[in-house]
Amino acid sequence: MLVVLHMVLFFFASIFKIYSLNDIFMFALYYLNGRKDRNQIIIINFLPIRSPYLVWYLIFVNWVMRKLDITENLISIFIGHTFYFFNNLASKTKFFPLKDLLDTPAWL
Repeated sequence: MLVVLHMVLFFFASIFKIYSLNDIFMFALYYLNGRKDRNQIIIINFLPIRSPYLVWYLIFVNWVMRKLDITENLISIFIGHTFYFFNNLASKTKFFPLKDLLDTPAWL
């Protein structure tokens, strides 16, 4: 799972000329965690936030407090959502031909 996510991140980073993949990878993992466990509550700055909304809260805080460009964060949400779709939703339908496309190879 992590190997495929890193490969997709590297591909998008080379297209958009992004040199640091740390923030993008973390936001993609936050997004995947929020999709996996929707009822988890995370407390940030004494504010309880449900796990699916954590990514959007962090984007808002970065945008308001630091005036950062949110393009990298939106790319990470897109990558996380695409990974979630192919790994969890599309693989459970009978019409999806590549069911084990994103699974860890047996030789690892």
